Amino acid sequence: MTMAMNMLSSPQDISNKKGGLMRWRILAPKLVVAMLAVFVGACAASRTRTIVIAPVAPIGEADTPEVVDILPVRQFSLAEIIAPAQAVDVTAAPSCDIAKVVAETFTDPGLASVSLNVGTKKHPYVEVRLGKVQVFDDYEKDIALRVLDPVSCTTEVIIVRKTYGTRTVSIPVKTKTGTSMKEQVKPAALVSAPVGWSVEVVRRNDNGIEWNNWGTSFHVAAPEGRIVVGLKYPMVGASVKKGAARVTSVVYVPHSEELMAVPALIERGMTYIKEQEQRVKDDLRARGVRSAAFPDMLVADAMERYPTAYPLQQLLPIEHMDMGEFIANQAWTTKRVYMVIGANGSRFATYTCSPAAACGPQQFMPASYRDMRRRFPDAGLIKDVDEGRRDAFNSMKAAALLLDTQLKTLIEMRGPAIVHDSNVGELQAAGYNTGASRSGRVYGIALVKKLVEWTEARGKRCSKANKWAECLLTETKGYIAKYRYLTKEWPQEWTVALDARTP
Repeated sequence: MTMAMNMLSSPQDISNKKGGLMRWRILAPKLVVAMLAVFVGACAASRTRTIVIAPVAPIGEADTPEVVDILPVRQFSLAEIIAPAQAVDVTAAPSCDIAKVVAETFTDPGLASVSLNVGTKKHPYVEVRLGKVQVFDDYEKDIALRVLDPVSCTTEVIIVRKTYGTRTVSIPVKTKTGTSMKEQVKPAALVSAPVGWSVEVVRRNDNGIEWNNWGTSFHVAAPEGRIVVGLKYPMVGASVKKGAARVTSVVYVPHSEELMAVPALIERGMTYIKEQEQRVKDDLRARGVRSAAFPDMLVADAMERYPTAYPLQQLLPIEHMDMGEFIANQAWTTKRVYMVIGANGSRFATYTCSPAAACGPQQFMPASYRDMRRRFPDAGLIKDVDEGRRDAFNSMKAAALLLDTQLKTLIEMRGPAIVHDSNVGELQAAGYNTGASRSGRVYGIALVKKLVEWTEARGKRCSKANKWAECLLTETKGYIAKYRYLTKEWPQEWTVALDARTP
């Protein structure tokens, strides 16, 4: 009912109409229909409880929202990951600084004060991700979108609603001759937009993700040319009982093709990571934190002397690059991650967790984080595990310390010369995912066999249980592939892309 009244009195419904009496004659039938809708809505409301949030409070430390970007990972070889970069054109008016508008999302009073409604009943719906049918459930909920008109460079906040119905989807079905696609009607999560607006959830082509909590990508089909530059997304915690639920909100800037076409956002993402790394060095130096790998040096000094052995700048984007999308298109996936980091800064992965409970920007496991606090008591890491993993600066500092302990292990296994090895960055990236001991063992086997591709040290024998400790996991190979791209291909491709935009 609240939404119906808001739509009825919404400025965009009336302000674009011209004429006095003629306007009333045109609007009169619509007002009658709208009032009937309000009456019907009121009747429905008497049967269905609704939680009203006005406004929604920020997420507290004890809340743990749902996981974002959880996908199965298929088997692959590093040699098969070949995908050309794709250029994206920018069509924004030169008078509108989109990157600046995006930065203002987190201080927009209209977005902060907007009231949202969340239903009390969960609804199941289906998405086809990486060719697999996955079933989810969620409440009906309002989502506030901050929308930019790049022509006038003005923004407005609209409320769309996540609703549920059915739709026809293509489902992969196994047959005797292989796999075929079959059209089936399945439950679906849909978007209901205000009058005069058409808003769609964008399906990510390479993995099939559609609804992704606060990371959901929205496209405004009408009015034409509008760009979503931020949203306010309600999260329902625990269970809903008698209308009393713990509902919190996330203000976020999700990725979109329109925002990925803004070079300043991507540049901002890369700059942010560099600045965070420098803050980490400065903090560790000021605290006098000594290196585990080089006991006669400070961690900060070791990071500066052996930068390749401390790939902190690569680890952050690596942790948030979807592998399925990366295999299909490395450049697009890299732009997406840097754009999201650039748009959200320290907020970009605060509440993101993996199925294994690795959380925060650096995807720390609880045990690993506690271990860093124990090993480096002078580092000043946040005591609370969840808060420490979520805090962008603190988690990067913990990641730097973890890389230092990994390097100590590699030196013990391969000798001091490993810090000068051209593959030390790859070993560190792999160790961040699977442990330095395993990556060091695999590398040792590859050296004995004189293999060019060290990741395939055991080849097909990796499927045997007795050799498992000497093999790299598929996910770990993904880390190495991303590291190689970020350190070799990406800098050149991004430079070329920027040069192509220069008049």
